[in-house]
Amino acid sequence: MITETHEQRTREQLLTKREEISKALETEWKEYGYAWAIYGSELAGSSDSIRNLERELNAVDEALAALTKQEEERKKSMCDVAGLFVQKREGAVMRTLLVFKKGYWFFPGGKREEGESLHETLAREVYEELGLIVCCIPPVIHTGEFAAIGGTEYRFHTFTCRPEHLSGVPTLRPGDTVKNWVWADKPLELNLTKHARFIIEMFGKE
Repeated sequence: MITETHEQRTREQLLTKREEISKALETEWKEYGYAWAIYGSELAGSSDSIRNLERELNAVDEALAALTKQEEERKKSMCDVAGLFVQKREGAVMRTLLVFKKGYWFFPGGKREEGESLHETLAREVYEELGLIVCCIPPVIHTGEFAAIGGTEYRFHTFTCRPEHLSGVPTLRPGDTVKNWVWADKPLELNLTKHARFIIEMFGKE
């Protein structure tokens, strides 16, 4: 499954802490205001708790700003990948189109090159890997982030289309990294990438 990133967990924790501090600060201001109205400046010392809470709130805001900057820098270095999730029914059997490369079964697709749109990447990669022409503009069904072996981070954009929107017969292309392909009837029994397994479990039909 796709798990939330460290940045997402940290952001959620900081936002929760910020809400707690804000509520405590609001309560302190109310109590301090009432005490001031009744007792005057004799209770001015009670504002120390307000100053402490304000310092905590400023620290959380600074941490959130730093986290946002870190996320922006990480996304700039992240590699975009487009993949095509296609299923077809043969009688009572639902099959999924998969390719085998680098030890795993995955969807046809690959990395976006500079200047390409994601649809252009998808069309190019599907043709380069299997000789198939995508005869439509398929919709994106999911975008997720994964860390691959070696720590490289990828943003996977998964597209889908009907099998009749593919022109040609799947054929291995000379020089490509794809070593095999299959219309798999039991894809979850194969050595899938984490992303492919997640998509099939989430969006696959039986």
